[in-house]
Amino acid sequence: MLVREKGFKAIAAAVGKSDEAVIAVNIDSPVKCIEDLPMTCRAAVTEAPDVNTISSILLEPADITRQTLQSVTADTYVVVAKLVLQGKVDVGFFLAEAYDGLSRVVRSQLRELLRSQIHDIRHVLLVDSHLQVEHETLKTILANMSSDLKGRDALHNLGFTDWEILQQEDTEFMIDLMDTLVT
Repeated sequence: MLVREKGFKAIAAAVGKSDEAVIAVNIDSPVKCIEDLPMTCRAAVTEAPDVNTISSILLEPADITRQTLQSVTADTYVVVAKLVLQGKVDVGFFLAEAYDGLSRVVRSQLRELLRSQIHDIRHVLLVDSHLQVEHETLKTILANMSSDLKGRDALHNLGFTDWEILQQEDTEFMIDLMDTLVT
């Protein structure tokens, strides 16, 4: 919507970072694969549309649709895990990076049912159309961050090593992919 309706331009994305989803169950759940889930599956979710979309697609082999999925919204992935552990939902939808970042104690009580491996969906840095004049300057600054000590430190604090400068076609491909996955 930001790109296609509001005119934002994507300028960069973190190198080696994609948005993948994990669907997890309680370690004691009798569910061993997606097809074992009930059609009226209860899922703990956050308000992350990319994670929820990917996870919903992963549920399709069990004939679970957006209409039959019963979502329970949680503020954080820790609360998603808590709902799964308390048995209040059948599954939890996690951003893979958040799932991997849960404490070892919490993860030991969960079982990963499925992990997406799309690799093409990721967060991108967008620039408002009002900043078009600065667009190329921002691209240059981001492209050179990893070659400077302060820049490398900032990248490290963000959790990645460098920026990949994007072309408009890269963004359009990702948007088309998401549209295809949703329909």
